[in-house]
Amino acid sequence: MDGMFKIVSRIFYQLYTIHGPVGAEENSRILPLVYVLMSGKSKELYQVLFQNLI
Repeated sequence: MDGMFKIVSRIFYQLYTIHGPVGAEENSRILPLVYVLMSGKSKELYQVLFQNLI
Protein backbone atom coordinates (compact mmCIF):
# COMPACT_ATOMS: atom_id res chain seq x y z
CA MET A 1 0.00 0.00 0.00
CA ASP A 2 1.17 3.47 -0.68
CA GLY A 3 -0.27 6.91 -0.07
CA MET A 4 1.08 9.50 -2.47
CA PHE A 5 0.36 13.14 -1.74
CA LYS A 6 2.39 15.36 -4.08
CA ILE A 7 1.29 13.98 -7.46
CA VAL A 8 -2.48 14.38 -7.13
CA SER A 9 -4.56 17.31 -8.30
CA ARG A 10 -5.46 19.92 -5.71
CA ILE A 11 -9.07 18.72 -5.58
CA PHE A 12 -7.86 15.40 -4.14
CA TYR A 13 -5.83 14.87 -1.00
CA GLN A 14 -4.10 11.59 -1.76
CA LEU A 15 -3.62 8.87 -4.37
CA TYR A 16 -3.89 5.60 -2.43
CA THR A 17 -2.64 2.42 -4.12
CA ILE A 18 -2.69 -1.22 -3.09
CA HIS A 19 -0.10 -3.57 -4.60
CA GLY A 20 -0.03 -7.34 -4.69
CA PRO A 21 1.59 -10.35 -6.36
CA VAL A 22 0.32 -11.36 -9.81
CA GLY A 23 1.30 -14.51 -11.69
CA ALA A 24 2.69 -17.94 -10.92
CA GLU A 25 4.84 -18.15 -7.81
CA GLU A 26 8.18 -18.42 -9.60
CA ASN A 27 7.29 -15.63 -12.05
CA SER A 28 5.10 -13.44 -9.87
CA ARG A 29 5.49 -9.69 -9.93
CA ILE A 30 4.23 -7.05 -7.57
CA LEU A 31 1.82 -4.78 -9.44
CA PRO A 32 -0.59 -2.01 -8.44
CA LEU A 33 -4.05 -3.56 -8.13
CA VAL A 34 -6.15 -0.66 -6.83
CA TYR A 35 -5.95 3.10 -7.36
CA VAL A 36 -8.11 5.40 -5.23
CA LEU A 37 -8.21 9.20 -5.27
CA MET A 38 -8.91 10.21 -1.67
CA SER A 39 -10.60 13.47 -0.70
CA GLY A 40 -9.13 13.38 2.82
CA LYS A 41 -7.21 11.32 5.33
CA SER A 42 -9.71 10.43 8.06
CA LYS A 43 -10.25 7.04 9.66
CA GLU A 44 -13.82 7.06 8.34
CA LEU A 45 -12.69 7.52 4.73
CA TYR A 46 -10.26 4.60 5.00
CA GLN A 47 -13.02 2.45 6.52
CA VAL A 48 -15.32 3.28 3.59
CA LEU A 49 -12.50 2.49 1.16
CA PHE A 50 -11.86 -0.97 2.60
CA GLN A 51 -15.56 -1.77 3.07
CA ASN A 52 -16.08 -1.09 -0.63
CA LEU A 53 -13.17 -3.33 -1.57
CA ILE A 54 -14.47 -6.33 0.35
